[in-house]
Amino acid sequence: MSKMTLESFTKCLQTIASNGQTVAQLVQQALVFGFTHFKTTSDSTYLSQVVEACNAGRSIAAKHVVEYITAHANIRYTEIVNANGEKQNVFKILSTDGVKQSPKFNMPKVSCFEWHRSKVDAKPVDAELILKSGIRRIEKALEEDKTTDAGAANVALRGLRQTLAAMPAHQAKKAA
Repeated sequence: MSKMTLESFTKCLQTIASNGQTVAQLVQQALVFGFTHFKTTSDSTYLSQVVEACNAGRSIAAKHVVEYITAHANIRYTEIVNANGEKQNVFKILSTDGVKQSPKFNMPKVSCFEWHRSKVDAKPVDAELILKSGIRRIEKALEEDKTTDAGAANVALRGLRQTLAAMPAHQAKKAA
């Protein structure tokens, strides 16, 4: 491997960015094709193949693709044993009381990657839990004498406790 210069580093970053966008676009096109095929034939093989390709390439998080597919269609991702006796993951249409449902899906309005990003951004944050975790970690470090500046750790600890006490939900719990 040759020594990287600033110019080659910049080109490397540009290639990473452009290839990542290209792969994401290709995955989305394959997903739309797979969804359309599923709607007309009840066959989810193409959707399973998209996930297999993501797993093989390791550049796309297949887990997110599976979540996207199952959020938009009445199918589940399950392990089966194929005709060769090998284990394989595939999508299967959901069944009710042993009867397969007809294929249902909503054509996604956003790409898999936009959908996942919005899902991640929308996750609520439990600030109280984060503060309590920080307090416990600092207390443990102080107890085990693993801090290089006990004074600063105590100041940080006091600040976290004050912030926690000032939270409306925490105050309501204290009063109960």
